Amino acid sequence: IWAIISFAIQTAMRRGEIAQLRWEHVHLEKGYLALPAAITKARRKRMVPLSNRALRILKTQPKRGPLVFASSAESIEAAYERVVARCGAYDLHFHDLRHEGTTRLVHGGDLSQLAVGRITGHRDFRTLSRYYNPTPEEIVEAYRTSRH
Repeated sequence: IWAIISFAIQTAMRRGEIAQLRWEHVHLEKGYLALPAAITKARRKRMVPLSNRALRILKTQPKRGPLVFASSAESIEAAYERVVARCGAYDLHFHDLRHEGTTRLVHGGDLSQLAVGRITGHRDFRTLSRYYNPTPEEIVEAYRTSRH
């Protein structure tokens, strides 16, 4: 479960998408996942770039079949709930990992709000804005480094 938890944070993917991720969707050499519309909530294909940590996780997964993690969404949820309970955490859900991953995408680099939305599958910018809350310093820095 630790690999799946870390992978969820690194990719901001949903539990169901991770459970249905197949090796044929993985492009290690190019550094991305090509998620088909059939496994995404919005039923639209999308590309998910892979961080170095996500690449390491994928490289350590045994290839025992077509699925990368060989776990159902239900078994991932059950294992996650056991881990959270053992840690003594409360009100922490698997979907919170997606929120954390999206927040890291927003605050971790030079990606535009549009690019982050394309990676995570958020088509509605009002929904994405829950994650996109730049500080005044970030806005000033972005303005100074723009072409103005």
